[in-house]
Amino acid sequence: MHSSDDDVVRDKPTGMKIKGEAKRKEQVKISETQNLQATIKSFLESKEKILYHQKKRQALLEQKILPHIFKEFEMIQMLDQDKTINIHKKKQYIRKLFKNKTDAVAFYKKHLN
Repeated sequence: MHSSDDDVVRDKPTGMKIKGEAKRKEQVKISETQNLQATIKSFLESKEKILYHQKKRQALLEQKILPHIFKEFEMIQMLDQDKTINIHKKKQYIRKLFKNKTDAVAFYKKHLN
């Protein structure tokens, strides 16, 4: 059984086709690597921004918010010596500072208790 020349050509992949496919796969791989590098860069930048904002938040808390609140608490303490009334007035004062009552309660428990 002899094969015709047309059958032989159909069975063999051409060199051009293999080179083109390999080049396309290499370009896809390069593109995926570049996308991954960009994603990692974005991830690291986000991490830096988060750390910056956490430090800024902590500085605001320590330098401005808590000192002012403690001054107000001292005034409340001076006006009335009853411990239960003082606690109630302090909580009322904190609630006035926040729009949301649950945020005020969480802040009080975390920073002032």
